[in-house]
Amino acid sequence: MNNELEKIETKTKHGGRRVGSGRKRGSPNKVAKDIREALASYSPAAQAKLVALLDSEDDRIALAAAKEILDRVHGKAGAIIETDKDDGRIEIVFTS
Repeated sequence: MNNELEKIETKTKHGGRRVGSGRKRGSPNKVAKDIREALASYSPAAQAKLVALLDSEDDRIALAAAKEILDRVHGKAGAIIETDKDDGRIEIVFTS
């Protein structure tokens, strides 16, 4: 891959992929930070709304609210692997 990258570097004098260019890994995204700061004051109201929606008479809305809360608290579930057990039980394993 290094040879391919070197070829790209020698072919292009401006633009394109160059070693050391771009935002460094782990550096904060300034736009996302600005958006988070601007919307942070709405977080308590949004959380309260999600909790209130848990009591919705429409099961689809209550389920969606529950899913959103669980995803934020525990993180989104990884792959779900189902395996048939010899005794007929199904084991569901959550990975992350």
